[in-house]
Amino acid sequence: MLTMRTSVSVLLLTALLLTGAPSLARAAGNGCPDPTRLPATPFADLVSGTHRSAVICATWYGVVNGTTRNSFGPRQAVRRDQMAAILARMTVAAGVPLPSEPPQPFVDVSDSIHRDAIAQVAALNLVSGGAGRRYRPDATLTRGQVATLLVRFAELVAVAVPAAPDAFTDDDGTVHEAAINQAVALRLARGRPDGRFDPGATVLREQVASFLARMIRVLVHRGAMKQRPIPSFSSRTTPVPDEMRTQMTGASWEPGCPVGLDALVLLRVTHWDYAANPRRGHLIVARAVASDVAAVMRRLYDARFQMKRMRPVHTYDGGESASLDDNNTSAFNCRAVTGGVAWSAHSYGTAIDINPRQNPYVNGTTVLPPDAGPWVRRRPVRRGMVVRTGPVVSAFAGIGWSWGGDYRSLKDYQHFSASGR
Repeated sequence: MLTMRTSVSVLLLTALLLTGAPSLARAAGNGCPDPTRLPATPFADLVSGTHRSAVICATWYGVVNGTTRNSFGPRQAVRRDQMAAILARMTVAAGVPLPSEPPQPFVDVSDSIHRDAIAQVAALNLVSGGAGRRYRPDATLTRGQVATLLVRFAELVAVAVPAAPDAFTDDDGTVHEAAINQAVALRLARGRPDGRFDPGATVLREQVASFLARMIRVLVHRGAMKQRPIPSFSSRTTPVPDEMRTQMTGASWEPGCPVGLDALVLLRVTHWDYAANPRRGHLIVARAVASDVAAVMRRLYDARFQMKRMRPVHTYDGGESASLDDNNTSAFNCRAVTGGVAWSAHSYGTAIDINPRQNPYVNGTTVLPPDAGPWVRRRPVRRGMVVRTGPVVSAFAGIGWSWGGDYRSLKDYQHFSASGR
């Protein structure tokens, strides 16, 4: 999504990416995260080594999104409305307030999902339109336009933009010549290997991500943007709060359950979600196993294993089935074993189900959750799957817990328990 603000950010970032100067890279420091410390990118189509780390960086700062949850569309051209959205996000990331309800200066953006961002970045003088108050939101962006946006964004965040000598001959007389020269002087842009700048060439999404990553490094180095560090794992164990006890009663716990609420604790832990972002998850477990479970979650966080979400079962109106359908990792739930009458290990707070959709319960033709069919076959290993050689089985084995994937009469790939049931 590119808004007016996004357009400016993209141009700035584009210039930065084009730079490639060793001195700038050293000065920029660690604005972008080390990709090896993050989970694998969710974008299956991100295969280019040239722009891969840049996409990860721009995504980490929330400046770019995928075209879908699992696709980035790296070779797609960037439209003007999308660039405006990117600039808007960059502006926010740099700590510059966006106008709340600016007037819409353009007559041709009403059908664009980025129309609000376009108005916002236009109010900041990051983007402009043409004759007849037209923005041309569907038009693709060029290298020359990106250079102009980069320079405007640099000015917005108070990065000094110097006068600059002519850097290229193939941009002479174009409206972007001065901005291209300034972007080069700021070491935000550079030319092609053949010595041309090629100002009219279309910019692709992966290239914009590289521009943005370079801009992020520059802004962090100059103090115009706060670095987003990779947080360390954290965990906290507390008694189950009174309000939560009330919510659990009649939902995941009731009188007659094999353990009382006083025997349970609320465990808050850091985990990686499916967008490769760190999240705070919540598990209700038996007090006696809380420290062991926290140790497992630390190991999984360090191994960059991803869990879709982590919420207590009682927070779902539909209970167990709704939690499964939401691919939720959960622990305590006072219920019978699946297909039986005995108390499940979950009823004691000594069992955890991990990513149910990617790790289904399989008993003959019964598959739970029902939409987990694509993951019944355990190869190839995909995001969120628990396999014998992976970190999850090893981590739980380290605290003496058993895995349902080792059952003989059925398979419960999501299930780990202290009792082996």
